[in-house]
Amino acid sequence: MSDDPGMGLHPYRMEIKAWLVAESPLHLGDGGVESGRLKKSDKDEDPLLSTLLRDANDRPFIPGSSLKGLLRGLIADRAQADAMFGVPKLDRSNHGRMSHVVVWGGTCIPGPVKEAPYGTQLRGDSFAAARTAINPETGTADAHKLFFQEMLAPGTRIPLDMLLIADDGQTLDRQWQALLPLLARLALGTQLGKGKSDGQGRVRLLSGNLVVTRSALQGDGRMSATPVPVPDLSQVKPTAVAGKCWTLTLTCPGPFAVLDSSKKRDRKAGQEADKDNPALAAQTLGGDLPHIPGASLMGALRAQARWLRALTGELGDGAPSGDAPAVRALFGTTGHRGRLSLEQLTVTSGTKWDVTSVKLDRFSGAPIDGALFTTRTYTGVAATATLRLMPDADDDATSLAEELFAAIRDDGLMLGHGTNKGFGWFDVAVQEDING
Repeated sequence: MSDDPGMGLHPYRMEIKAWLVAESPLHLGDGGVESGRLKKSDKDEDPLLSTLLRDANDRPFIPGSSLKGLLRGLIADRAQADAMFGVPKLDRSNHGRMSHVVVWGGTCIPGPVKEAPYGTQLRGDSFAAARTAINPETGTADAHKLFFQEMLAPGTRIPLDMLLIADDGQTLDRQWQALLPLLARLALGTQLGKGKSDGQGRVRLLSGNLVVTRSALQGDGRMSATPVPVPDLSQVKPTAVAGKCWTLTLTCPGPFAVLDSSKKRDRKAGQEADKDNPALAAQTLGGDLPHIPGASLMGALRAQARWLRALTGELGDGAPSGDAPAVRALFGTTGHRGRLSLEQLTVTSGTKWDVTSVKLDRFSGAPIDGALFTTRTYTGVAATATLRLMPDADDDATSLAEELFAAIRDDGLMLGHGTNKGFGWFDVAVQEDING
């Protein structure tokens, strides 16, 4: 237990230890940006990389404030959240109120990154995910400008170390009962870090490793320690999450690839195609299945929504900030989060297939004699995605969301590289969950 004198004022305590596991790439940054780490040669541009927060030993670290914010965000009722997690001191007239929950930060155990983009070029415990740079003045994508985020891979384990504090045993027990629905929601999964709208940072509590110890101050000044039986969290009603959900089942016979820029090679005329070292390769986070970045799916959905609004005469100017109001409300703009978010994206199947093609001249469009190159793709790709629409009074945005999912159910969706030549054409089955 802590020797902090402030905690000594609370003789009843409950220590809770568990692990969270990341189910999608996770970025919790330190605010820093580095250059030079992804540059392959003097001829290449030098992309920027947003770096992870790390501890004194250079290991990925999650601060307690982030984990506490994650827990607080699972409570829809503000009064209930304030009662459990305290009230911040805003000014002299508001003295604030201490939280009954103390949350410590911890060092993560990174998931495997061997075959992830740029995985071997970083520290060996993270990979780089590419995003299009957005001009902050116009909100538009800057041409040929990418920035990268240093990511922890799925499978990363995050320590959850908490302490409930109270002045009497009954209050402590009530706090424990109030915390259980949050832990049940964590066991179902939620999101942490940056890019939550695009499906990043999906984490889930490993309920089988939950250890709870109850302590009380004894008359002789010592603290007792008693193990607390942990109920089956699947039998505990989780905290409610507002909004309507759609579950998408995406299937693509193939080929399909979202390209991994770290493995791109220039195949010149006269060189034979090399299947062991392809010129272009699909992203993967484990080797056996393709990786579909959440931003790719959300970008394709936004483009479809923009097209649907264009059919009604709301053309916009092609930039996110110039989209129709309903499109901006659903998908957001720089500084404003959209109402529609990707909660989960899981690839369930896929088989590697190397496609050999003739290189085309970029000016004439004609094939270059003797210039063959290989693209490593996947066939038989299947994935499921869950999207949530947060409630709001904007009926137009809600109508657009319903129209969007009806359109992709009927017409499918195109994702990834080479859609103009038949790559990445997905059929989509849509299931709506009104209760969210």
